[in-house]
Order: sequence, then C-alpha cells, then structure tokens
Amino acid sequence: MLLPGATGSKEDFVLLAPLLADAGHFVQSHELAGHYQACAAGPGGTEPWDYAPFVADLIVFPDAGPTPVHVLGYSIAGIVAELALAALYRVAG
Repeated sequence: MLLPGATGSKEDFVLLAPLLADAGHFVQSHELAGHYQACAAGPGGTEPWDYAPFVADLIVFPDAGPTPVHVLGYSIAGIVAELALAALYRVAG
C-alpha cells in the first residue's frame, strides 16, 4: 500500500508501482481524505483537525485486498501509518 503525503497524490508512485507489480506484488495507493481526488471526503473547514479519521480510513482500506500488507507512506501519511499500526496492536495485543 502506497500512501502519499499531504502535498502529494497517488500519482507520486507512477514509477514505483509498476516495478512492484512486475515483482509480483499487489499494489494499491490510498490518498488521505481531503487530498487531491479524495478532497470531497475530507473534513470541513469548521471541524478541529485530528489524525483519527485518517487512521480509521487506513485501517479498513486493506480489507479490500490480500494480506499481509506492506505500507510505504511519506510525510503525514507516514505518521498516519504508524498510528494505524499502533492502534491495530492495541486492539490485537
């Protein structure tokens, strides 16, 4: 799963994704809500900013594909990936 940062989009991985797919990996990219083509899904201008909605989206997204999931995220998406992993370990642990 490839996660672009706050100023990026899934197109940031246009060169990397085919290489991973050619190596036999199932590749998906996930834009954070409120960013680029997912802009309508983002919070409105009046809500306080919080990581929780991004983490919740990331936790359910891999259910659409095979496991295990390898995650590569940069910028804010890297932080969201870390928080999602920590949340999953708290639930499973």
